[in-house]
Amino acid sequence: SSGINAESQDLRERIKGEIIPISAEQSRTKHSTTGAKNAIDEDLSTWSYAYPENSTGRAWLKIRLAKVSCISQVIVRMHDNHASPDFVWNCSEQECLCVSYYGWCPYYKMT
Repeated sequence: SSGINAESQDLRERIKGEIIPISAEQSRTKHSTTGAKNAIDEDLSTWSYAYPENSTGRAWLKIRLAKVSCISQVIVRMHDNHASPDFVWNCSEQECLCVSYYGWCPYYKMT
């Protein structure tokens, strides 16, 4: 249990055609309140925070889906930004291109 009751949750609405993840992992977690499960819980009042691995110095977040799926867009919201995404990856069969109004794209990679 996260300690958050149903009344305090700030759940976002699902986007039409959204693929629902079944699990999430991240490189390292320092606090139970910022675990990877929060990245996919739809609750805008929670968040995940992936700390860098000691061995590589890199932080990562891995999302698992129930089946192989074609992904056309990945939306990332950070820093209590409820109104709009911090960055978006738009994907084709060849590549995913990042768009960010905040200049964050050079610091992240989609694989």
